[in-house]
Amino acid sequence: MQQVSPQPHADRPPAPAGEFRIHWGRTLLAGLAALSLLAALGTTVAAWLTPLGWGIPAVCGLVTLLSLVALQVSAAVRRQRKRRARVDLAIQDAMNTEPQVREDAVLRQRSATEAGAALGITEEAPFDALTADSAGHGGPDSLVTLDEDGLPPDAERLFGARAAFDQEGADQRSAPVPNGAPNTR
Repeated sequence: MQQVSPQPHADRPPAPAGEFRIHWGRTLLAGLAALSLLAALGTTVAAWLTPLGWGIPAVCGLVTLLSLVALQVSAAVRRQRKRRARVDLAIQDAMNTEPQVREDAVLRQRSATEAGAALGITEEAPFDALTADSAGHGGPDSLVTLDEDGLPPDAERLFGARAAFDQEGADQRSAPVPNGAPNTR
């Protein structure tokens, strides 16, 4: 059974596109316009042929004209209401921080994850050079070369920035002194 209403109400959702809906107010206005047009034509012929006055055809013509104007106004109001509803919907969509995900998209995503798990494909985080994985691979120390003892070649890596100054001093103290030159340190 199709739903019919004179005007769309706020508590009733709008009809989906393609659904036939009868608007009884507009139907009555169109019926009144058609009936008054027929009456105006009939009374005009009767006024020519009989002693009937021209007032009745004039009133029928006026009712026809007013009905057509009312139809135009109701169409303009309906278009304005639809336009306002589209703008309100666009504003709500633009301000919605959590977009609504359709249920079938969620089901497809869930089934894709389940299918991947069945094939042994696990969801992995993207590569991040600053974090190591569960096996200890990667991370900030993954690109550091190690010597035969398993230590980085520079002391700064182990002991911080202070070690760099100590190492410079040690390099200068351990530098070979040319023969005959006194060591000033």
